[in-house]
Amino acid sequence: MALTGDDVRNAEFSTTGFGRRGYKEREVVDFLLAVADTLDGKSKVTAQDVREIEFGATLGRGGFAEDEVDEFLDRVERELRAREERSEEADPTGRGDVG
Repeated sequence: MALTGDDVRNAEFSTTGFGRRGYKEREVVDFLLAVADTLDGKSKVTAQDVREIEFGATLGRGGFAEDEVDEFLDRVERELRAREERSEEADPTGRGDVG
């Protein structure tokens, strides 16, 4: 099933407990909002951007569970890659609608 911008905006992750490492929540949320805008056609986050993103880590102060975020980002990357491939098939020149 394809991901939508709302799916990404509504994603929820567990928070880590005391002494456990997690991703900084604000960084994850900000990135996912950009991804959601991309899925809605309002921004341009690429599958490569998702693959290469690195979030700051928290230790002992909570943060999003890294494994859950990483798993969700894998799903996001697959969705963006599929959209990019469909776009390339529709316009192999990558130039858009040139008249």
